[in-house]
Amino acid sequence: MNAKEYLEQYRAIRLKLVQLNDRILSIETEVASYHPRQLDDSGASHLNYREDKIIKAMERMESLEEKKRALVLRADEIKENVGKVDDPLESMVLWLRYIEPHPKKPYAPLGWSEISKRMVYTKQGVLKIHNRALNHLAEKM
Repeated sequence: MNAKEYLEQYRAIRLKLVQLNDRILSIETEVASYHPRQLDDSGASHLNYREDKIIKAMERMESLEEKKRALVLRADEIKENVGKVDDPLESMVLWLRYIEPHPKKPYAPLGWSEISKRMVYTKQGVLKIHNRALNHLAEKM
């Protein structure tokens, strides 16, 4: 995996975290809908059935939480490595391109024009800094 692919994982991780949170919320809603005690026509309780469903839902939620923890660790590692880039301009370009969320499209990268405006550099200048930054990051990986 090259440095660019490594950095591009960050946005994919953010999207995956949103999806995992949605799935966890769905499971929580499902569990909350279980009635405390359900009786059949004869008046017998379905407590064991309900408990089994709750246990299975809790196991699914724990599995999703484990995946979330792993993804958060990976995202933190990527942010930390961007911060370790020695040149502050290079670090800033990488941060703006790969970490900073787009104001209107949260899972899209900031465009080169937007980055150049924020840094008060030409687009070509930003692209040169970006290429240098990727090379330096690749050396550290």
